[in-house]
Amino acid sequence: MNLKVEPIDVDRIPAQIRFDYHQRSLLDLWHRGIRHPGTREQFPLGATQPTLTEIELAWKQIGIRDSYDHSAYLDLRLRSEAGEPSAGSDIVFSSGGSTRKAKTLIGTYEETLYNARFHGKGYHLTGVNSDDTVLALGGHGTYDVDYCVFHGLSQTGCAIIPINDYRRGQEIAEIMRELRATAILALPSGLYSLLGHLEDNNVTYSGVRLIVTGGEPLSRQLRERLVQRFGSNLSFGSVFQTSDHGTIGFQCPFCSSAEYHVHEGLIYVELDARREDGLKELVISNLYRSRMPVVRLRTGDFAEWTDPEGSCSCGLTSRKLRILGRVTHPLELGSAMIDAKLLSELPERVGVHENQINVLIRKDELNRDLLEIAISNELRGKHGRAIEEHLLSIGSVATGVKRGWIVGPNFVPPLEAHEKTSGYGKLRVVIDFR
Repeated sequence: MNLKVEPIDVDRIPAQIRFDYHQRSLLDLWHRGIRHPGTREQFPLGATQPTLTEIELAWKQIGIRDSYDHSAYLDLRLRSEAGEPSAGSDIVFSSGGSTRKAKTLIGTYEETLYNARFHGKGYHLTGVNSDDTVLALGGHGTYDVDYCVFHGLSQTGCAIIPINDYRRGQEIAEIMRELRATAILALPSGLYSLLGHLEDNNVTYSGVRLIVTGGEPLSRQLRERLVQRFGSNLSFGSVFQTSDHGTIGFQCPFCSSAEYHVHEGLIYVELDARREDGLKELVISNLYRSRMPVVRLRTGDFAEWTDPEGSCSCGLTSRKLRILGRVTHPLELGSAMIDAKLLSELPERVGVHENQINVLIRKDELNRDLLEIAISNELRGKHGRAIEEHLLSIGSVATGVKRGWIVGPNFVPPLEAHEKTSGYGKLRVVIDFR
């Protein structure tokens, strides 16, 4: 192996060199992980450090984790027991994600900025360049890492317009025009306020050529609305990351929807067969983190390899995978199990904007499930019948209603804006209050 290979450049090297790089990186991660209080229980009892030729087989013996206890990590840090001593600063940040449960994470400032360099590479290869003026819509959490976004964008040489509160649609539109933004970087849910202002005032703006999203899928419905406001020449790109795993991938111009190049220099990717239907879950090991090692951690996403050899027409040798959707656990409703996706697809099925409707599930005083639709009276008048028909077309819902296990569907006033999203700003169509 060429030991001079920089991790940031691993997606430009031949497959054999990439393989050698991963083997050596896993060997180093084994050394860190088996000693760390938060990950050592994943390793086989009595395991010893494998050799380079043994690491691939030995790695498969390490237990796969569903999640880590972030509060335990922080407690270890406060007691100075987590990882190697650090000469620099640690940084604590939080993400609510889509789970409604806050996650507290900790890392060294150095490794956090190192991860941001890969963000920057992803932004550049997704289409952001030095000629762009990028409107970066932030303000998605109580305390978060927008500075990492800015550090990543700085790697592209672009001009950055930092927006601290994505909810100020009119002001953002004015800034966008005045400073002639050419690209937008945002969580999809962070685009609704700006888009709503443009739609309400029938305003279009052709100056933006590219919208880069991350953190959640960009729905077909939202994409079409954005094209109507920014023009048919608008391009879209996406980066893929989680707070737990770090930045994972990016889209080049040749990637199809939900397809991503993997950041081969930062992470090690495995696909774990979790279901009998052949679907596999994405499992990530972060090759760089030390304060909170990430060893064989599930992402909660089903995925498949689309280019396992790394032969994309863009010229990169990093492999590509497609995200097939979230690992959704069956939702119990009216004593029956249903796929929650059948409820979350309601907006697109009935033609209502996904940020204008919510499916709410509660319990009443008799312990029955209440199925409620939060929507304005105007939209109820237009779409109420279609909404009821769609919900009752789900067999288990219709049976539950008929037998009295489910009360509804009933219409209730729309939720406040902050109630529609998770703590990190992600839109939630289905909200289970039980």
